Amino acid sequence: MKINRVLLLVLLVSISCKREGSLEVKDGTVFNNITIISANDKKVDNLLGYVVIDNDKIVYADSLKPRLSGNYKEINGEGKFIISGLMDSHVHLANTAGFNGRLKNKYQELLGAYFEQLPRSYLYHGFTTLVDVNNYAPQLIEEIKNSPLHPDIYTCGNQVQVMDDFMMEMEEYAPETRFQFQFLHDTYNTDIVFPDSIDLAEHTPEKIVAEIRAQDGVGVKLAYEDEASGLKVSWAKPSREIISDLVLESQRQNIPVLLHAPSLEGHQVGLEAGVEIFAHGL
Repeated sequence: MKINRVLLLVLLVSISCKREGSLEVKDGTVFNNITIISANDKKVDNLLGYVVIDNDKIVYADSLKPRLSGNYKEINGEGKFIISGLMDSHVHLANTAGFNGRLKNKYQELLGAYFEQLPRSYLYHGFTTLVDVNNYAPQLIEEIKNSPLHPDIYTCGNQVQVMDDFMMEMEEYAPETRFQFQFLHDTYNTDIVFPDSIDLAEHTPEKIVAEIRAQDGVGVKLAYEDEASGLKVSWAKPSREIISDLVLESQRQNIPVLLHAPSLEGHQVGLEAGVEIFAHGL
């Protein structure tokens, strides 16, 4: 993509403005006559001014031309703008659209190139912070964080699943395999029978939320799918009561609940259960 007359500069560090006296820089870049767009103070402001960066840190941003000394280069920002980094609050970093498991195994070199480019593409389009709300893949996240250029990444840990839910159905997990997951036991659904070998005390809201916090999750994510998906429901939907229990426990542990609910029914259930964040619109 070619960018004409627009300069999008990703601000990777905090701003520290200095307005008085002379400013000495060691390895600097000065943007002159550039439109500075800021979303501080609950409103969007813009002003024509100057931005000085020294060693990857913004040391000056103001409408007044700074008095500079030291080593720096100048860039004319006329007709261009500079903004702070953007956040994408709903990404699935481990997903590869159009690539199922078979294709991933067959084209591993292409897959590697994709994940190498992934963080660069987000930065290129101005996104400096990402929130991964699904497909928890700590090894992949760590690899991205170890790349030379990458956004800040936050995750929701493992997605919460109730037994026989939409995700288990879509992945076609065998019944005996499903019990191996760290699922949330929906005590209000009496239609599911568990083997005696399963300790259901390990599958409570308290245990689930504690595990997500141990994974440094910034939110608790679960899904509510109904026939709005276009499929006839053959899976278990989490009950309003178990969602409410999960919300209460999450609040106790100071972490929000995110509900994947792309339908009116899902939003109604989520609102009744006290869900704070909906991961999809209707």
